[in-house]
Formats: sequence, C-alpha cells, structure tokens
Amino acid sequence: MSSKTPINNEGPTWKWQIISGILAVCLMEVILSLWRQVVHPFPDFIYLEFFYSFNDYLQVSQIIGNNLSELLNAVGDFRYPWGFYLLPWLISCLHLQDIYIQNPWLITPFLTVPIMIVPMTTNWCRKKTYLFYFIVFFFPGTQILLKGFNPQSFIIIYSWCALIFYFSYLKNPNSFKLVGFLLFAWFSIIIKHLGGFYFVVIFLTIFLWKFLRKESPKIEIILALALLVISYPFYPDESFTYFTWVIEAHSRQFSPVQFLWTALLFLFSIGLLGGVLRKKMGNKNFPTFLFSSFAVFLFFMLWLTVIIYPLRESTSVMTSVLCLGVNFLAILLIILKFDSTKREVLGYLIFIN
Repeated sequence: MSSKTPINNEGPTWKWQIISGILAVCLMEVILSLWRQVVHPFPDFIYLEFFYSFNDYLQVSQIIGNNLSELLNAVGDFRYPWGFYLLPWLISCLHLQDIYIQNPWLITPFLTVPIMIVPMTTNWCRKKTYLFYFIVFFFPGTQILLKGFNPQSFIIIYSWCALIFYFSYLKNPNSFKLVGFLLFAWFSIIIKHLGGFYFVVIFLTIFLWKFLRKESPKIEIILALALLVISYPFYPDESFTYFTWVIEAHSRQFSPVQFLWTALLFLFSIGLLGGVLRKKMGNKNFPTFLFSSFAVFLFFMLWLTVIIYPLRESTSVMTSVLCLGVNFLAILLIILKFDSTKREVLGYLIFIN
C-alpha cells in the first residue's frame, strides 16, 4: 500500500515574511538610488513648498531643538494639515538631519516600507509574495509615486495600505488589522486635504455596501469617528479657509456654497439609492474586472467627460462632478445587475469612486 506525503498548506512564517520584506525594501532602495545617481531629480515646482518646508524643519531643529509645536510656528505652512511634518520630526528624533539635508530623496523608505507590510496581512506563498513585490514596485504608477517629492504619494500609498488591512479584516477579523487600518488611514488623512476627501468617499461606499448586506456598520462608524478625533488636531483653522478658496479658484461654475449643497445632494442620493435598491439587487456573480462591460462603459464615459471638459485647473471641480455622476450611474447599474454583497464588489465600488 502506497503512503501519501502530507501536504503543508501553511503559509510562510512571520520570520520569513519580515526577512523577505526587508530584503525587498533594500533592493527597491538600491534601484531608486541608482536611478537618482543617473537622473539627478528635482521636485516638481508644485511641490517645492513641501520640499523646502521639509528641509527648513530639519535645519531649524538643529538650532532650537526638535520641539514640534515651536517648529510648526517657525516653518509650518498653515494652509495644509501638519501631518507631513511628522516625517522630519521623526528624522530629527533619530538625529539624522544632516543625512537627509544632503539627501532629501532618502524619504522613499517611508513609502517602500508600507509596501513591505502588505503581504504580512495575507497567507500568500513565497512565490506569490515575490511576484507581489515585483509587480507593485515596477508598476508605472508606483514608479511615479516613488520618484517625485510629492506629498500625495503618501496619501495614495498609505490609503491603499489602509484598505488592504480593512479587506484582510473582512476576510479574517482581528484587532491588529483594525489598528493597521487606523494608523495608515490616519497618516493619509493628515498629509493634505485630499486624504480626508479620499476617506469620506471610502466610508460612504463601505456604509452603502453594509446597508445592502443588511449588516450593522458599527465597527466602521467607530473607525470613522476615531479617525475624525485623531486627525482633527492636525488641521489648523487656516487650512479650512484655504481649502474653501481652492474650491473657488478651481471652478468658475461652482461657488463654495454651491459645492456644499452639491455634496449634500450627492449624500442624500446615495442614501436614497441604498434604500430603494436593497430589495432590487441583482443575483449574478460579479465578472472579472478586465472583462466587465461595466469597466468598458466606465472608461468610455470618463474619456467622454475629459473631451467635454478638458483637465484644466479652472474646470477641475466641474470635471470631478461629472466623473462622480458617471461613477454614480456605474454604481446604480452594478447594484441592479450583480450580487452586491460580495467583497469583490466593495473593492470595485471603492475603485470607481
């Protein structure tokens, strides 16, 4: 009688995940360092203010000490949230000011380390983990985020990591994943106003999904309130005034008051959509994204929107409103046709929003 060899279905150990993650980050940093040696990059003019604020904080901290509140009054930009200054504050705590003043592009480990953490929320095999690091790092969008001294890179990467933790929590709930979600989401929100806007949209989508599933959003409400409490202290009053001015400057069609009423109308429409369609959901399985007719429809409508309203600064708010309208229609069609209680549908809804 032949004996069968037992199959080991267990995923990689934590020790292996940490070691492989550190090696992956080191390899990423070596590649980025070689690129910097060849290209000698310089920040985009739009983000020079963050570049100089970053360096100013490091230099002044060497003179008057690393007191965050005093340094914010000395070099802080009150038009934006203060979260970005936590990076030079941490560097100053480690007494690495001189290194970063000479090499400010060494800020990239703050972006590559979160990428290393993502596989730790999964039970992937080694081959899949290696493939993840390769694909994510060499993805063109990631290369743009890593190679520009751009605070929005932190918003995108950290919000993505927060969502990874949340989806992992849905699959296998534990408090560690909720803490990971809170930390990454919090840092994303306190970098710039855009991070806060991201998570308003994300939570609205999650609440709609929970409503369709007839589940209590108690955990999500607690998470949203916790993020509000821990993020608000990093928003100076002047930042809200400046954000109002930005809305007005970016649109000739919308005043701040009209923008607010449009947002409230959109929230009301989302609530009405959930209430009406909860009993009319489709029951088909959701297709693979790339082969979905809805994906083709969505991209076509967004392309048509850009043709009608070119992506100029003066029309950016109107373009955003039209994109939201297209996305709203896509959500309506998805709920009517497919079983919207599946996790993959939640991911698609967050993506199109």
